[in-house]
Amino acid sequence: MLGLAAGVVGPVVAGELIRAGFSAALRGRTAEEDWRERVDQYGRDYMAVGAVALQSRLANDLVILQQHLDTPVMWSHAARALVTYGKTTPNPTEAIRWYDLAGVAAERSDDLAVRVRVWVRGPRGGRPHPTC
Repeated sequence: MLGLAAGVVGPVVAGELIRAGFSAALRGRTAEEDWRERVDQYGRDYMAVGAVALQSRLANDLVILQQHLDTPVMWSHAARALVTYGKTTPNPTEAIRWYDLAGVAAERSDDLAVRVRVWVRGPRGGRPHPTC
């Protein structure tokens, strides 16, 4: 039964991710503008709706964001999104893994402010604020 459920859910989720990716590409805005706005909104939503409500939506966007990591600016957006995702998990070990990944993404960006915020507020310096 579990195998059957996974076989049905997998294509539905994959289809939704593909649709969302193409929809984003067809909007006519640059990926950098679109993702800056999305990541900023996630920081506000985290404070308004909480981690549980945000986690699956953010996970879907992270899958799509992976396809756009071709500029330092996009790595900056990814670093901020990964920090926010780390805050959505109740498991401290898992959160630290996400913060570490955000740190690597921040290093790939040319945004010194994001690098400082991710590393200073990451696992080595306390939990990061979701809007960093």
